[in-house]
Amino acid sequence: MNKKTIHNNITLEENSSFSHFWKTFRQHAKQNTTSFMIIALSFLAVLAIAFFDVASKETIVSFQLQEFELGQISDRTITSSKNIGPTIEHPITVEKNEKIIKKGFPITEEGYEKLQKLAASPTYIDYRAFANALIFYVLLAALAIFLFSSKICGKKMDTKEQVFLAVLFV
Repeated sequence: MNKKTIHNNITLEENSSFSHFWKTFRQHAKQNTTSFMIIALSFLAVLAIAFFDVASKETIVSFQLQEFELGQISDRTITSSKNIGPTIEHPITVEKNEKIIKKGFPITEEGYEKLQKLAASPTYIDYRAFANALIFYVLLAALAIFLFSSKICGKKMDTKEQVFLAVLFV
């Protein structure tokens, strides 16, 4: 193992496997800069699409509006986290900490309208759903990088092929 001298004659053993990995990674990155750029750009594009998908869905406190129906017995209590004034589409007011629906009671027409109003408000983004999408796309990208590597395919992919696969990924 390599030894590295630091101040006051303290010696530390340098992790040779990590230094070898880092050296190999930097060398590989220098040789395949375009591949890394294609991967990074396509991954950022997919994350942007996933974010806008999550931000545009009608969610209420991490639940979709489609999970609720008029007259359905509610399996959870939902309270409003903010004040929302009346609009032309939904002329009903929702006050902060107001119980919209109560667990064990049927969903009334007024409660369902308030749920629609909460779902239509653009200030709520379900970060849990975005994190799920992020984890899925990270794993999918890792699988794609592994399956399309030169060791698995038997040849190095051209830049045109990489761009084509990146477009299909997006």
